Amino acid sequence: MQYCCRLLVAPNTDCKCQGPGFGCRAIIHPLMLPVAVENLLVGVVGLALLLYLGFGLSAWLPPALQPYRILIAPWAGYCLLVVTTQFLTNGPVALDALASAYVALALATALNAYALLHRIAVSRISLAAPPDLLPVALLVLAAFILCVIPLWSYGFTTVIGENWDAEIYMGLGEYLKGYSQAALPGALPNPILDTLINPPY
Repeated sequence: MQYCCRLLVAPNTDCKCQGPGFGCRAIIHPLMLPVAVENLLVGVVGLALLLYLGFGLSAWLPPALQPYRILIAPWAGYCLLVVTTQFLTNGPVALDALASAYVALALATALNAYALLHRIAVSRISLAAPPDLLPVALLVLAAFILCVIPLWSYGFTTVIGENWDAEIYMGLGEYLKGYSQAALPGALPNPILDTLINPPY
């Protein structure tokens, strides 16, 4: 129970538990609120971006799934972004990740315009929220908060846990801002570059 008591307290703070299974009186980390706002803002902006990317694609959902379009659109947008950037950073075009993301946004804009101009999104699709949207939204929010609670206890945004994958993918992300995946062997040297240019990375 000691871990639970220390979940939202400042580092090196004595947490006086009232006993196993009970609450505890502890000092909440003073930076928890700014970090929580930052995390929630990033989540909201990311969700809005995925909704935009998937709006046009989700216009072609079968009728049975139309009431759930608002729930499916972010996943459709995520798929569009991943497939586009993966192809463009590896294909003959060999763009970097930022340029590939701009291409995905341009493609999504064209799809959104097509859907609206042909009234696919207006006549065929009800934009009203499905009746079970609120429980799903609350469940998503609860899961998101559960995932970022460690950051709130740290008092700053960072990698959660000790998994060394963060070192790989943060480095890869920085490299892909300036290089395509095909151009990584010729990138500026870095201690993790040999790992990045070998499968499965």
